[in-house]
Amino acid sequence: MRVRLEFITWLSELFGHTGKFIFEQEINEGFTLYDLLIFLSSKYENFAKYIFNPNNQKFVEEIILLINDKLPPNGLATKLNNGDKITFIPPISGG
Repeated sequence: MRVRLEFITWLSELFGHTGKFIFEQEINEGFTLYDLLIFLSSKYENFAKYIFNPNNQKFVEEIILLINDKLPPNGLATKLNNGDKITFIPPISGG
């Protein structure tokens, strides 16, 4: 099963890119959004540092996750489907 991952702004720098970074990832059937985060964290050390709170290893909720441009209906427990697009949007501030 494959999903498409999109990382916006500075999150793309965790993978050595700038701007928007998009790639496809092979994952196991039945993966949830949380399973995907654990998988990516094991594969990309820099990713883990920003996605999980180092004090309690919980997901950093300031990062918005979208599945097919919508909020996941069951949060991190949402099951992923073949061809899903998962977008990672970091907190952005400005003025």
